[in-house]
Amino acid sequence: DATNYVFVIGESMTSYRVPFYGYEKRTMPQLAALGDRLAKLGPVRVTSPYTVLALSSLFIRDGVSAPVRFRQKGYATRFVSAQDRWARYCSVEASVLSACEQKVYLCEVRPGEHVYDEMLLPYVREMVSGEKSFVVFVHLMGSHFEPGDRVPRGFAADEELDDYDRSVRYTDMVLAKIIGMLPPRTVLYYISDHGEST
Repeated sequence: DATNYVFVIGESMTSYRVPFYGYEKRTMPQLAALGDRLAKLGPVRVTSPYTVLALSSLFIRDGVSAPVRFRQKGYATRFVSAQDRWARYCSVEASVLSACEQKVYLCEVRPGEHVYDEMLLPYVREMVSGEKSFVVFVHLMGSHFEPGDRVPRGFAADEELDDYDRSVRYTDMVLAKIIGMLPPRTVLYYISDHGEST
């Protein structure tokens, strides 16, 4: 009976590094603490190792994107990204999420800064407020390429985690904060575009 939806796209997240699928390290303790409120699906195989192709297969059906379908149902559609508007292999926004009514790119509102996913949180908080039913797409930097560069200096440094595991732990923290700001009757789906990339 949800009335609002949040889709969080976890860049370069593989199920092999997630404890819910058998990984031995505690990379996602805050999500684990949700207990029965957390439902796991998969793991699944993606259609492509490239973000734009993988997300096209997830969010486009019969030539119509998910934002268009949600708008047709009366939802406010919003998109916030930690990634560049024009990425190396193609623009995810232009191909998949261009129909969202509101779009924010951190690289444009904070030019020249090194971007971390928690910088998205004020924009997400604004996007999940208001009276109208909404769908929000959040595109994290996640574990994309050099995963050690995706977390602030010193984050989880005292734990026995490699750079990739630290990026997963950081994603866990960001997801927990997003979940904490959601209004009632909101469902959050966390999905990955593809597995590890270097």
